[in-house]
Amino acid sequence: MDNDLVAKLQKLSVVINAAREMDAQAEVYARLVELSALLVEHGQTTPAANLLAWLMHQPDVPYDVYDSADDLWIELEGQLCPRVIADAKMDATMMTLRGVMEASMGALLPPGDEGA
Repeated sequence: MDNDLVAKLQKLSVVINAAREMDAQAEVYARLVELSALLVEHGQTTPAANLLAWLMHQPDVPYDVYDSADDLWIELEGQLCPRVIADAKMDATMMTLRGVMEASMGALLPPGDEGA
């Protein structure tokens, strides 16, 4: 396992959880875009699409964060089959932040390391 990746995931997890505790939603959303980019960088495009679809479905995402998420989304639309994109959009309406975080972190960590 790439120690640098594990360190990045741990840092993102800590920042996201701290931001949630402080009710700093804009920070949570910004770090989720960062997590999405990390997923794409490591070839986990379907989990990235799921995370981005969820994020872009949230009504209170700041414009600049939404714009960054949309840039990644457009990139993924060119790489993924239309069915994956459609499923991500549909699933976005039913997922929670916790669920989307667990799926995203789990896509990057081997089994047994989800505690990052």
